Amino acid sequence: MAGLSNPASAMPTHASFLYSRNVLNFLTLVITDGELTPDFDDEIVAGCCVVRAGEIVHGPTRDLVVGKGTS
Repeated sequence: MAGLSNPASAMPTHASFLYSRNVLNFLTLVITDGELTPDFDDEIVAGCCVVRAGEIVHGPTRDLVVGKGTS
């Protein structure tokens, strides 16, 4: 018999590793020399931003809060 006898039991560990890797990669995009320096021209950074300078910039969130058809 080859492989794990209970593959589902190993999934949380792998999921945690993948999640932490994603968080690390995102933080490297928005932190430079220990300072928060998000580049809003970057597609990933811009896509993750919900509010900037007091304005809701994430379209779906803005539609839910303000109402559809309103910018």
